[in-house]
Amino acid sequence: MIRGLYTSAAGMLAETQRNDVLANNLANITTSGYRQDRLSVGAFPAMLLSRLEPGQRPVEVGSVGGGVQVVEQRVSFLPGTVQETGVPLDLALSGDGFFVVQTPGKAGGAAGEAYTRQGHLGRTADGTLVTADGLPVLGESGPLQLNGRDVVIAEDGSITVDGTAAGRLRVVDFADRQVLTKLGQTLFTAPAGVTPTAVQSPQVRQGYLEMANVNPIEAITEMMALVRSYEAGQRAIQAQDETLDRAVNEIARL
Repeated sequence: MIRGLYTSAAGMLAETQRNDVLANNLANITTSGYRQDRLSVGAFPAMLLSRLEPGQRPVEVGSVGGGVQVVEQRVSFLPGTVQETGVPLDLALSGDGFFVVQTPGKAGGAAGEAYTRQGHLGRTADGTLVTADGLPVLGESGPLQLNGRDVVIAEDGSITVDGTAAGRLRVVDFADRQVLTKLGQTLFTAPAGVTPTAVQSPQVRQGYLEMANVNPIEAITEMMALVRSYEAGQRAIQAQDETLDRAVNEIARL
C-alpha cells in the first residue's frame, strides 16, 4: 500500500514537471525564434519480487514497477512558421542554421558566441547590427556595421547598404543540435570543443520573422490531458490513504 502512494506521487511529480515545460512553451508562443522544450518520461527500474519459504532459497515470482520519472528534457528544433513583417531588419531563416551573435564574457572574461533563430534585429547609434537584446550580430569578418539608409539583405546573407557591400551574415549549423544549451529563451551556446560549420547556401528572408515552433492547440490539449492524469493520481492517493486509515484504526480493534 505504501508503495502505491509512492507510485502515485511519482506520476504526479512527472506531470507537474510537464506542466511547467508546457506553460513556458505557451508563454513564448509569440517569441520569434523560440524553440519549445519536450520531456521524455520513463519508468523507474522495476524491482524483483521473491517468495520466501522455510528452508529454501528465495524464488523470483515477478517484478513490480516504481512509477514514472522524467528521463530527459530536449529542445525541439523543428522549424516554426514564417510571417511577413515588411521590416527591413526582420530576418528569418527558412532552411537550416543559426545566426551568430556575440555575448559578453563572464566575470570579465573574453566575449563568446551564441546562436539564435530570432531575427528581430536593429541598429545602434553607430550602425552596429544587434539583436533585440542588444547583442552584436556577427558577419564573416566580425560585428556588422550598417551605416546608411537603404539596407538590402540577399538570400545568401550578403548585405548592401545604399548600394555598397557591407559584409555577409554568418549562418552556421551543428551536426548534433542536441549538444546546444539554452541561454535564455532564444539563444543557444555550444560546449567547449564543439565547432559549428558554416551553412554554404543559407536561405535568409528579409522582411520576415520565424515564429515559435509551438502549436497552441497541441500544447493546450496536452495540458488538459496531464491535468486529468494528475487528478487521477490525487484520487489514487486519497483512496489508498482511506484504506490505510481503515487498516490502522478499524482492523486493529478486531
